Amino acid sequence: RTQATNATAFAIGIILYFMLSLCLFTTAQAQPYIDLLNIRASVSPDAGILNHNKKPVVLNYMAINTSIPIKLNKGKDAVIISPYVEKWMVKSPAQNDSSQSYYGLGLPLSFIKTLKNNKWSIQSTLILRVNTESFNQKRVLQTGGQILLTYKASENFTYQFGLYANDELFGLFILPRIGIDWIINNRTNLFGLL
Repeated sequence: RTQATNATAFAIGIILYFMLSLCLFTTAQAQPYIDLLNIRASVSPDAGILNHNKKPVVLNYMAINTSIPIKLNKGKDAVIISPYVEKWMVKSPAQNDSSQSYYGLGLPLSFIKTLKNNKWSIQSTLILRVNTESFNQKRVLQTGGQILLTYKASENFTYQFGLYANDELFGLFILPRIGIDWIINNRTNLFGLL
């Protein structure tokens, strides 16, 4: 290996060491709540630090979304409107180094209903989505949805079961969903939906 490659590997090792140390000795606090506004961007380097001898592929991504919760029935039920827009830009040697842009627009609409005994709730979501490189194409609208049942076993433990379905361009896509929300103690909460 060259001296420059060794120096690069050493620098990456130092950075990873400090990042790992920061993660191990820092207390993080997060809340499993809704994001009212979210802006994401990702810019890839042309070839990267480790792949500088390869042909560059540039991939850039930008997205903006919002979630608007509307409480109903004295806060027991809710409607959530979550529109978003995204743009992908790809530049590749396979495309003679010309860039190609792809766009996405989406409108998920969710309704959450708490059932009478307050241990069960149901969330139904309708998802309307457009993914395209040109809005002049014939078939650009995708429709999908999700049904999610939530069971509150105790004040500290909740189960979630459901089904997600989407009309993809290749056909119908169906995915079972399962999740938990476990409040372990005052400082620790384990939650996730697969």
